[in-house]
Amino acid sequence: MEISIINETKKMIDDVYAQYHEINNKYYNAVLKFLNKIFPCNSTSILKIKFKKIKLSYEILIEYNTLINKFNLNKELFDIDNFDITDNYDFDDIINIIIIISNNLLDKLNYKMFMITDNNNHKIIKIKNK
Repeated sequence: MEISIINETKKMIDDVYAQYHEINNKYYNAVLKFLNKIFPCNSTSILKIKFKKIKLSYEILIEYNTLINKFNLNKELFDIDNFDITDNYDFDDIINIIIIISNNLLDKLNYKMFMITDNNNHKIIKIKNK
């Protein structure tokens, strides 16, 4: 009797772990796909994304809000209605927006995006584990 209870408990724990792992894989892949849109590349890993180009569009911001809602993240939605993408924004402002929305998604995966300035005054974006 006790062994059957232990086996049932172990099976339940294994099932919950498998579901948790599957949800995390789906979330990781969704964030990777999102970051590949912002930084146009076909990276297979978040840590291997190339930061050579930056793309920001309404579709990307809508997808960000969708991910926040879909995965029930406790983060603020991007206020698309009050953001005019056709305005001329400073490059640093665009980078800051991208870093903020990316970090909101990366937080759950224990990654962090940040920008550094090298000796030649070039801005470099990196992602690391927290």
